[in-house]
Amino acid sequence: MRIFENQDETKYAMLFKTDGTLRRISPKDEYFTLKELQSLVGGLIELYPIRYNNHLIVCNEEGLILGLPINNLFKQYTGITLVGDILLCPEAIFEEPQERYDE
Repeated sequence: MRIFENQDETKYAMLFKTDGTLRRISPKDEYFTLKELQSLVGGLIELYPIRYNNHLIVCNEEGLILGLPINNLFKQYTGITLVGDILLCPEAIFEEPQERYDE
């Protein structure tokens, strides 16, 4: 995790599973697709409104409604209480930069 936190150009994200495991996840291509993100968090995605160490927090939008368990590993690491599997993702691989569409 220290290496992940200290890299500016990280090409992977960290998946915090509710079973207490941590996995390094890379997108299939250069950026994560919506389908990839949904499969990682087990449903509709939501971007948590606060970043952690300049990384996006992706969680299951319906986690509370579905009764997903608290992600204790993520809570211990960040101090943020969320439910379900959670992806801590650098913005650089989350979506394609907008300037590519402006050309």
